[in-house]
Amino acid sequence: MSKKTAIHLAERAPTTRIYVVNDSRRDPLRNRLVRATNRAQALRHVAQDSFTVDIATQNTLVFLVGQGVPVEECRPDGPDAEHAEA
Repeated sequence: MSKKTAIHLAERAPTTRIYVVNDSRRDPLRNRLVRATNRAQALRHVAQDSFTVDIATQNTLVFLVGQGVPVEECRPDGPDAEHAEA
């Protein structure tokens, strides 16, 4: 790769930071360092080792709501969420 090509690729690469991600409920002393372009990406990287996400079936909804599990509202992702990190 030529020096000019390397510089061009570096200019196009997204800016990354190193984030520290911690699951304080499981082990408050276990930290992970993740290089990512934003907090959501760092969290998603760590969460994929511990969580799965699927659309709830009707039977799952009926069972879990019956057990008292509340439906949580998630903030929408967007440019405002990313700018709040700076």
